[in-house]
Amino acid sequence: MKKTTTYIKDIFFYDSDDDEDTTITDSPVNDQEGDHNDSGVASSNASDSIHGKQFTNLVDGFLDLKVPEKCMKDVCINIIMDVLEKPEDKYLNRVIIFLQALRKQCNIKPNIILEVFKQVINKMNEREALNPRIATHVAGLLSRAVGDAGLLKLTDIANYTDNGQHYPLFLLVLQQLHKSIGKEPLAETFRESKIDLMNSLPEVDRNKTRLAEILDDRNLAFLYPLLKVQA
Repeated sequence: MKKTTTYIKDIFFYDSDDDEDTTITDSPVNDQEGDHNDSGVASSNASDSIHGKQFTNLVDGFLDLKVPEKCMKDVCINIIMDVLEKPEDKYLNRVIIFLQALRKQCNIKPNIILEVFKQVINKMNEREALNPRIATHVAGLLSRAVGDAGLLKLTDIANYTDNGQHYPLFLLVLQQLHKSIGKEPLAETFRESKIDLMNSLPEVDRNKTRLAEILDDRNLAFLYPLLKVQA
């Protein structure tokens, strides 16, 4: 754990943006749990990336550390938490692409990826005093993981935030997706996911009138076009 932490802090935060420019589409990793892109924002293909020398060196150097499989989850959690200390867009993008590379080259199972993001979300509250915008940064990370990266599905994030947990994280993710993929793709994905957004609200707000107000305030009313009328 110490070796990987030191390595990431020394190597990960390079300034060049050239490495994140070009992507190719490759087949998703197949396993017994099936294709994890169903009902997600991404298409049925996972997006892998061609990178410049710096990113290649980053991944190759990490693989040379030979992290044991049983430690990979905790290592990934620590890497993400380190990145959230410097939450610039290029680093958030890079850590998602880095996780894609590890998933492919280390054959990390989808359930491990799910647990990694779950633990990152659970650690948000610990960091909030030092980083008041951490929920927004985590939402940005999750929206990238749901997108072309295919690491998460929208329903996975709904499960993380079920029963009002970590409110308003799920709404922040939807707002980030609204910006990144647009209104119509988000609305279509949301309909296909069959998520009950009411469950992501605190118990006191779980009524149609309050939900309509919250969605309107966050420019997400298009997800439930008839809700205001019903309320």
